[in-house]
Amino acid sequence: MRTRSRFPLHYQTLLAMVLGAAVGSFAGPSIAPLGKLGSVLIQMVKALATPLLFVVLLDSFSHAAIRGKTLARLLFICAINSTAAILIGMALCNLWQPGTALRDLIPESAKMAPPPKVVDLWQTLLGYVPQNLLQPFLEHSVMGIILLAILFGLSLQTMKREGVPTEGASKVISWLMTWLITAVHWVVKISPLAVFAVVAQAVGEKGIAPLTGLAGYVACAVAGMALQVFLVYQFWIRVVCKMPLRKFWAAARWPVSYSFGVNSSLATLPLTFDALDELKVSKEAARVGAGLGTNFNNDGILLYEAMAVILVTQAYGMHLSFFAQLGLAMSCLIAALGVAGVPEAGLIALTLVLSHAGIPMEILPLLLTVDWIVARCRSATNVVGDLAVSIALDRKPAERLSIRRKAS
Repeated sequence: MRTRSRFPLHYQTLLAMVLGAAVGSFAGPSIAPLGKLGSVLIQMVKALATPLLFVVLLDSFSHAAIRGKTLARLLFICAINSTAAILIGMALCNLWQPGTALRDLIPESAKMAPPPKVVDLWQTLLGYVPQNLLQPFLEHSVMGIILLAILFGLSLQTMKREGVPTEGASKVISWLMTWLITAVHWVVKISPLAVFAVVAQAVGEKGIAPLTGLAGYVACAVAGMALQVFLVYQFWIRVVCKMPLRKFWAAARWPVSYSFGVNSSLATLPLTFDALDELKVSKEAARVGAGLGTNFNNDGILLYEAMAVILVTQAYGMHLSFFAQLGLAMSCLIAALGVAGVPEAGLIALTLVLSHAGIPMEILPLLLTVDWIVARCRSATNVVGDLAVSIALDRKPAERLSIRRKAS
């Protein structure tokens, strides 16, 4: 469990952002080399995140029988959340029309682009199957790692049923998970310093001016994610599971603030598990909802992509029907599966979708100027989603809280 300092992490992160913006505005482009400090943190996060996910899933299979009913409930809950995210993103972008404000920044030759192509979803899915055991870890392919973890986990459970001794393997897996989680907690301690460096570099090189021209884009994205968090997720937490929102946010603010700083929901898994443990959510629900579910519950990324794809077509003057927009949104769902949880996952998946659909990408560098804000909101939304899904998977979290309070 984490120890709480007198100056909590979320306050450290906010202070780091303010100081970074001030220093970047004062120093200008000369501050750019400082951004390498943020790159060091991201590299450390990526190095730890993928093996951590693999070990967490193996530990789930080795210590708890993950039932088919639980997996079915996970997919059902994630399907509802994903549908809500897609519809919120599409509705806001069509009502707000933020892409029209960007048309003057698009070259005339690109405005008459051909209509989007149909994405080969089956070929995209086949691309997630690893070619060898090391490839997913070397390429940070989250979907490939999950496939391998499920394969080895099911094999481990089969060995248990057949009477093959597996206690030694289970102890090694638990030790590896504890080791990796401890390492991630050490990375947590330096995250505010990295946030300061990244924000200082972004403001120093780009300035605050890009925020003015892209204010509609940023506001639309943030508003959509706020609706997903405060309507969809809080519906699960308060209405379905009867958990007090004050209790939830008291525990959730730690992983949410860290994910905002490091821009990765996958790297936040240790703090997410800490928060779920504090909320007295069962370990099976936590491991399935936040561990296995982290690759299916990508609503922050999905909402952003459903909105951003439509925004790009608006900027290029493309007029798409509802079903054409829905088809692009479903392509976003497939693309997000392979990159969820890693830094810049939303932008990577958006690039894949635009490329496959034949939509010009000249506008992406413009979106990059403010993506350091939107991306962190995506990661924070995904973490709240992991927490909400785990709570919804747990049978009676409210009763569990009441029992523990009486016992204490």
